[in-house]
Amino acid sequence: MTVLNPRNPDEPLSDILVAADLSVTDSESQSGYTWQFISRHINENESISPALAVALERMQGSNAFYRVGQQTVHKLALKRRRQAA
Repeated sequence: MTVLNPRNPDEPLSDILVAADLSVTDSESQSGYTWQFISRHINENESISPALAVALERMQGSNAFYRVGQQTVHKLALKRRRQAA
């Protein structure tokens, strides 16, 4: 099965914060990252690093391995799509 346009795994970051009842500023103290860093990931769709995936896992109980894996699948699909064009 070819994945032509995978969902970006960074998109639900704002949903994670809402589910955890955290604002971007509140998540700063829990994650160890600045609010600017978190906001950049929400608004500019930056990649989730393994360190951020672990911080999200601590904050919300998500699976860091899954997040990093989805990010890798997304990047691979984009690379293949660019090469095919």
